[in-house]
Amino acid sequence: MTAPAIEARGLRKTFRSGSRTVAALDDVSLTLAPGETLAVVGASGSGKTTLARALMRLFDLDGGSVSLRGRDLLALSGAALRAERRHLQMVFQDPAAALNPRATIGRVIEDPLRVHSIVPASRRRDAVSGLLARVGLPADLADRPVHALSGGQRQRVAIARAMATQPAVLVLDEPVSALDVSVRGQILNLLMDLQREDGIAYLFISHDMGVVRAVADRVAVMAAGRIVEAGHTATVFASPQAAETRALLDAVPHLPPRPADEVSR
Repeated sequence: MTAPAIEARGLRKTFRSGSRTVAALDDVSLTLAPGETLAVVGASGSGKTTLARALMRLFDLDGGSVSLRGRDLLALSGAALRAERRHLQMVFQDPAAALNPRATIGRVIEDPLRVHSIVPASRRRDAVSGLLARVGLPADLADRPVHALSGGQRQRVAIARAMATQPAVLVLDEPVSALDVSVRGQILNLLMDLQREDGIAYLFISHDMGVVRAVADRVAVMAAGRIVEAGHTATVFASPQAAETRALLDAVPHLPPRPADEVSR
């Protein structure tokens, strides 16, 4: 039996907010298989981004466990943690904020190759060119600064940087919500192509149920730091059980059908 790409059990995290203690994660568990896309959805403040950052070990948890490729991620530290982290990468919502605007594109993509000693220095330029090609960008962009790119191009660079370490899991935190509508489909198609080619598992954080329906194998719905419903995407969409799920689905815009005479013009 194939081990999960990532597995979390009983995650707990509280934060102080003035005089109140807020349970940002309250006994959250999930399993993600290799090559699978699990969408974590919920309204603003539901805990989905906190979950993503917890899996990345961007803060310490109050309780629970995270296993990456069968290894206890929370038990690692120092060099062992850095080595294992190459297999778990994240693409953030806003590529402009996630990338150094003054750095060259080549430097941005080369950094993980250097930090994790993935390829020798003499081959990094070629590796950067190959990664740019994989995300649909020309090699001659390597010498241009990040700020010279469009939003869609910057997100492609962010994806190339994440792919540089050959990860087993990509955490995608609202990866298309900051992009123009015309660009979103292109980035989603790119992500699905990369997944088919490399068998990467995606944890796809989103509030957009239309996007989720297009890309996810399974859905987990969060509210108040808990998973209130989970299941296969088609099942959840066809027969939502939780009130929070129904509210998210009701918020998806439905365009009225065009009149027959307008269609025929």
